[in-house]
Amino acid sequence: MTLDPRELFARGFERAIYLLTPKRTCRLTLDPDPFDGRTFTIDAFYDWASQFFDRPADFFRDFLDGARLALRLTDGESGGARRAFTFDSPVAGRFAENARVPLLWFRAPRPARAVALLVPGWSRPDRRLEERWCRALAAAGIDVLLLTVPYHLERAPAGTWSGEYFISHNVFWTVANFRQLVAEIRALVRLVRADYDRVALIGVSSGGFQAGLATLGEDVDYLFPIMTGAELGAIMWESLLTHEVKAAMIGRGISRDALSRAWSITDMAVVGRHTRARRVRQYVTLYDAIMPLRYQERLWEVYGDPPRVDLPTSHYSVVFALPKVLRDIAATLLAPDDARAG
Repeated sequence: MTLDPRELFARGFERAIYLLTPKRTCRLTLDPDPFDGRTFTIDAFYDWASQFFDRPADFFRDFLDGARLALRLTDGESGGARRAFTFDSPVAGRFAENARVPLLWFRAPRPARAVALLVPGWSRPDRRLEERWCRALAAAGIDVLLLTVPYHLERAPAGTWSGEYFISHNVFWTVANFRQLVAEIRALVRLVRADYDRVALIGVSSGGFQAGLATLGEDVDYLFPIMTGAELGAIMWESLLTHEVKAAMIGRGISRDALSRAWSITDMAVVGRHTRARRVRQYVTLYDAIMPLRYQERLWEVYGDPPRVDLPTSHYSVVFALPKVLRDIAATLLAPDDARAG
């Protein structure tokens, strides 16, 4: 059977980028690995967390206790096209660097009716690509907020690489990190809700996990998952990008099935039926070895087979399709209400 040339290119491009990317592991090992100050076995944590499977917004709460998120302006371009803020994370942690959250706010040339919050993926070494996406959406007439993921970039503790502490062999620590990011997303959704007619979440790769989890507690008009999936334990076990994390977990005696149980509360395959997103439009990368297609399609099933755009790319070669994706997102968000209803 002859492979599609697009598939050959996509898979080869992904493999080449992967081989050129330094393979790094998390150098922090928590033993014990507590959650909210309590020590659990995996089975005990699953049993405790299972009470939230039918009310996951209580687990992924906003931690604000009725307070309103306060942004602090740190920098701004002439005309306000790009303004930089920081805010205090609603969730306290053990590292001071991670408690302060940088946020970029990109403004459309004219007052916008729609706003999108972009949640990037794991281990991003910079935000240059994401800034290009934000500027493109802003130029189309959409305001965009670009969040900094916990333990990434300015939030990375001294001496760590961007994302080192976010997803790791520290199983319960990773769940706590997901919950922190979800709380930050929820706080930002609430902050902008009153000022815009349409609020959207764009979750890219692992950022799609937390964007989806945020919709368990917040109403959003649109959720745009881009090359993201469901069944987190299986994704961790099979993804090209997480071989080192998997090896460290095996070294701690954690199996694939055990990991799936430990991460059940973070898995849209378990809790995604409670989403409060009014509309979902999914972007699926067909030749992806980092987010394998079957897990992207599993998420599509969780969301009830919503409209989707299939991209003949891999995880890394998606950069060549992003202009198409951004145009599609902008057209969807800016469509008249009668067209959106169809």
